[in-house]
Amino acid sequence: TQGPEAGYDLIGSLYRAGPVPFIQRVINAEQYEQAVLKYMAAEGCDRKEAQGNMDAYFENPQGEFALLS
Repeated sequence: TQGPEAGYDLIGSLYRAGPVPFIQRVINAEQYEQAVLKYMAAEGCDRKEAQGNMDAYFENPQGEFALLS
């Protein structure tokens, strides 16, 4: 399995997706981690792809990734 060290850090979320996913990772770290793991399992992708998609979702929950819920 790919642990958190395989993905990008907090600053990576801030740089790639903006302040909303960054804040989500800071105040709801466990929820964020579970969302990434769930996405990895469902889609069969690596951690960086899952993080990118979860960051996009947290930035815009009404966007295309809202269908995942």
